[in-house]
Amino acid sequence: LDASAPMLRHLRAKPGGDRVRVVLADMAAPALAAAGRFAVVFCACNTFFALDTPDAQRACLAWVAHALAPDGRLAIEAFVPTDADDCAGGPVTVRSIEPDRVVLSVSARDTAGQTITGQFVDLSAAGIRLRPYRVRYLFPDQLDAVAATVGLGLVDRWADWDGHPFTADSPNHVSVYAA
Repeated sequence: LDASAPMLRHLRAKPGGDRVRVVLADMAAPALAAAGRFAVVFCACNTFFALDTPDAQRACLAWVAHALAPDGRLAIEAFVPTDADDCAGGPVTVRSIEPDRVVLSVSARDTAGQTITGQFVDLSAAGIRLRPYRVRYLFPDQLDAVAATVGLGLVDRWADWDGHPFTADSPNHVSVYAA
């Protein structure tokens, strides 16, 4: 499920992409009554946190709980927030420096709202390109609690896709849920 038709075309072009059932929709409100059931639903690379309100996050999880096939699984890959994430490195960080290009990250964190709002600022001879973002992060136990409100229970949690054990020091997690 992706809201970007170009991204779905990119997936289809990959080897084996023709065997993946894809759906063009907004993950906060997919309206997919006719889409059927899914054996696996996953949100990679902090994608779930792009849903930047509690209602949108809950709506997505509710849809997944309804859309999972019997014995289906939801996997969410995300960072683990810490106090050090308070715009890690400061409100302005250098993402990359090349001879003809600099990319900066400018961000602000609202700890009460658990949001980070920012811009990637791409400076080059071609001009300035701004790529805005806003995420609403959840701590793993908060994610578990929201999932439980829609009938999803934690099955497994790892530090990464290789299955390394999740610990209090893990910077990321892959959390697997089932109905």
